[in-house]
Amino acid sequence: MKLEKRWKKIKTPDGSSFRQHIEATRKPFPMLLKEPLSNELLAYLEMSKDGCLFSSPYKTHAPLTVSWGYKFIRRLNDEIPKSLFNQLGLNIPFNDRVTGEKLCDTIHLWQHWFRSERASQLRSEYEFTEADLMEFFGWLDYKTALHYSKLGASNLAKKMLNAI
Repeated sequence: MKLEKRWKKIKTPDGSSFRQHIEATRKPFPMLLKEPLSNELLAYLEMSKDGCLFSSPYKTHAPLTVSWGYKFIRRLNDEIPKSLFNQLGLNIPFNDRVTGEKLCDTIHLWQHWFRSERASQLRSEYEFTEADLMEFFGWLDYKTALHYSKLGASNLAKKMLNAI
């Protein structure tokens, strides 16, 4: 399925750059059947009209847009059970990083949260390196892998216990 990207930065020989609108194709990704949501995901894919995780809402199978993805995630955010919000650690106040002022009562889902959670899981549970994450997600820069994959305090504590 085609996925619309907003732009790609193109560098010119003189050192300047410009943005070019691009389309990309979603690539398949591996997932072990023992992972917690694999059965639900497979059942969902069997019911989907085109076998895609995110079916195009357009009759012409036009590419999905960023705004469509944002609306989908916001709708999911509103429909997710509060118990799952608690389990995911999202049912906490969201504060401004600089002032500490509370901006809203709970953290909202957003598209990159899913990517960050998956990258962090692959790093902690499957011991993916930055190079592995780059290949899995199709990233070109290792800094992106570092940005999205966080071990978190509990995983760092496990590493320290394993070193003893």
